[in-house]
Parts: sequence; C-alpha cells; structure tokens
Amino acid sequence: GENSPGDYRFSSGKGSSLYRMKNYAEAQAAFAESVAQAQDPLDKAQALYNGGNSLVQLGKYKEAIANYEQGLKLDPGDREAQENLEYAKR
Repeated sequence: GENSPGDYRFSSGKGSSLYRMKNYAEAQAAFAESVAQAQDPLDKAQALYNGGNSLVQLGKYKEAIANYEQGLKLDPGDREAQENLEYAKR
C-alpha cells in the first residue's frame, strides 16, 4: 500500500541507530528503505546521504557516489553531501 510519513521516520531512525552502532550494512538497508518511503524530496535526499555514508564505511565507494549524486540532484545546496561526494571519489 501507500507509504505513510511514519514509515520513513521509522526506517530513518532505525538506520541512524544502526549506523551509530557501526552496523553499516544493516544501516544502509534501512536507509535504502527510507529512500523508497520518502515523500518529500529533501527527506529522500537526506536518506540518500545517510545511505551514502553507510556505503563509504563499507568501502563501497562507487555505490556511495551514486547515492550522493542522486541526493544532490534533489538538494543541490547540500554542502555536506558535496564534500562527502568529493571524498568518496578520491
């Protein structure tokens, strides 16, 4: 069925907790869920950013770059995403 904003908040929160616990693979899966559930483009950009950070921690730079670039299309002014994108490309 339709995603509710609550779904996005839940998967986002779950991803953030997992990320803090250094469970980066599970965090990335949760953020991927929140990308799919986001209704607001800025929420989606945030979820892509968080997923990108998880992918960097996993050493998956190509996938991380794709995440950051997709997020920056939605929120071009996101300086942190821009910086992390540059980092992931190194």
